[in-house]
Amino acid sequence: YGLPKYMQIAIDQMRTLTFVEWERMVENIEVPLDESEGFYRNLFDASWSRFTENLKTIMMSVTYFVEECSPEALRKTSGLSERQFTNALVFASDAYIESTGTGYTMHPLTHTFCRAVLNSDRNAEFHQQSSLRFVEYFSFFARTARESNQSDRLENEIRNIIAAARLAEGLREWRHLVG
Repeated sequence: YGLPKYMQIAIDQMRTLTFVEWERMVENIEVPLDESEGFYRNLFDASWSRFTENLKTIMMSVTYFVEECSPEALRKTSGLSERQFTNALVFASDAYIESTGTGYTMHPLTHTFCRAVLNSDRNAEFHQQSSLRFVEYFSFFARTARESNQSDRLENEIRNIIAAARLAEGLREWRHLVG
């Protein structure tokens, strides 16, 4: 982690900006370079403003997951249709959402930024709905894996199942905890 992520974001930004425009944008970032998290947040904020709403939705949704998330779980949590989900990811750079081949993950600094956006007042309704979708997805996942004796599937997703159970408790969605 560290400087390479800054470089990935800079390269991605230069796809749509001229070098002079990009340089001007970076010069306007008021946080000193030695304050890496603040600099990263401001650099990332410049990219965030160019993302589609669907890509922002996906990126906020990634923050529910512990480590990697499957495409199906991420799409269900986001609430997007398959078409919206696929179209948004076509334009997503690995600088922001990293494809692992079997799922998606994101850099810890990107995760922190997206989680802060998710927790903001302007996203309160989406946060409530996506939280419930995450809980419902893993409640159903755990129940069907258990009923079909697929302990390997449960083991592979145990950290996300636990995260969903904790979130269900916080939401007071007891029906998802007892089954």
